[in-house]
Amino acid sequence: MLTGKTRKDKALYGIAALSVIVLCIVVLIVSVTVIATRGYKEAHTEYIEAYEPASVSVKMTERAVKEEKLDIPKGDTAFKSYMSYRAITNKRSAQYKLQQACWTDDEGLRRYGEDHDYVVALGTYYADYIGQRFEITLDTGVSFNVVVGDFKADKDTDSKNQYYDSGNGKKNVVEFVVDTRELNSKARKMGDISYISGFAGNIESIEEK
Repeated sequence: MLTGKTRKDKALYGIAALSVIVLCIVVLIVSVTVIATRGYKEAHTEYIEAYEPASVSVKMTERAVKEEKLDIPKGDTAFKSYMSYRAITNKRSAQYKLQQACWTDDEGLRRYGEDHDYVVALGTYYADYIGQRFEITLDTGVSFNVVVGDFKADKDTDSKNQYYDSGNGKKNVVEFVVDTRELNSKARKMGDISYISGFAGNIESIEEK
């Protein structure tokens, strides 16, 4: 005959055993979930790794082809317009973020980086991303480095997205980003950066750095 104490002990043992079983089930479920998740991630990573080389290869090939055809439009490319950096107002944009690291030089031109690149807007024929660097050479023999701080909208440029038609045969390829409050007075009046010493002349070449 079971005493009250014996029944109580068995009940406690039963509860303890049930708790252990429940705990084991929980551990098993968690383990299966972790394994399944890890398996998915590994499989997904393998897929990405298997896919990326082809994708990168295609992009590199496109870039190589693009560089081979990185030409300059024929005609008058001497006109070099400007835009105010204050017109870049979207704080989430790469354009805005780049401007936070820029400064204005004595002529009112925005500069960036250790090499003091001039900040410009280019058409999408040339520019792929904000921060991309190029060396521009004029037919006077003068060369200078620029960094892409904005894009010329495709809808505003020619069919190849190289330049903006400024009228009278002027093809505006390069648009400088400036501080209009500090801009060289002659350049501001004429609307053309070519009036700043060293910038006159047609564009001879644009090469990615």
